[in-house]
Amino acid sequence: MSSVRLRTDQIAKLRKSGNGAAIIRYAVARYKSGKLPVPEDYATMPQGCLHIYAVWRKPEGITDMLLRAILDAHFTTPDVERQQELERSIAHLDKIIEQEFALLASKGPFIIEDVEQGED
Repeated sequence: MSSVRLRTDQIAKLRKSGNGAAIIRYAVARYKSGKLPVPEDYATMPQGCLHIYAVWRKPEGITDMLLRAILDAHFTTPDVERQQELERSIAHLDKIIEQEFALLASKGPFIIEDVEQGED
């Protein structure tokens, strides 16, 4: 187990997401691939109050100060390519669902019931 020092607002955003470690991994991957610009003067930016955030393994070659700058850039710069990919995937799945319901409707009237699965 390891830890990084992050600002309170960054920790709040990571906790709100439900999977902060995955966000850190994705933000660092965006940074390393060159798709996430980080200001060159990040070392001189005010840091504010820092708190410890536990992670399983620190990102290799990334200092806590650089990680804070990466997270700031990640939270403010949307990943347009990934968003478009997700929208295409959702549209594709919506078409499949629509086709399945059309197939059901062609067989006559039907009722959809919510059934709770209990213990056997």
